[in-house]
Amino acid sequence: MQPIGRAMDWNRVKAEFAFDGALRDIYVLGTSHAHWKAAWAALRELDPPPVLTSLGCSGPMPENLDWAAAFGETRPMLAVTVGRVALNCHFFDESEIEFDLDPRDVASRDDAEGIAQFMSILGEATGRPVILTCENVKHAVIARYDPAAARVVWLAIQP
Repeated sequence: MQPIGRAMDWNRVKAEFAFDGALRDIYVLGTSHAHWKAAWAALRELDPPPVLTSLGCSGPMPENLDWAAAFGETRPMLAVTVGRVALNCHFFDESEIEFDLDPRDVASRDDAEGIAQFMSILGEATGRPVILTCENVKHAVIARYDPAAARVVWLAIQP
């Protein structure tokens, strides 16, 4: 894979969203409770606001993460909408923030740019790198937000 650079070449990137039966994942790796708190605050600023669902009930995001301990083994889901793309966080592990998305929702350059903007929001809030990968394959990076450069670099397979 080779970096495409600052400007995304949709004609090269769109192949990464061809449906192959797998979701795509956005990860912030190596996170702590402090990173989650920072990401949570940034997510609360999104429009439309994210929706938290658990045990069949949905509602707005709580103000802070104090609610999380009450769920125990029950995993809530946070749904974020970025343009036409639905992103879902299932709160698997405190050591990483993970959102999944259906690649079929990414049908245009605008959709991909929305994902890049979302990655930037997470990266700016946490000060951590953010990667977009194939489902559960953290080394198969499609795009990477670099907090030092404050930008998303898209990667694509050479034609």
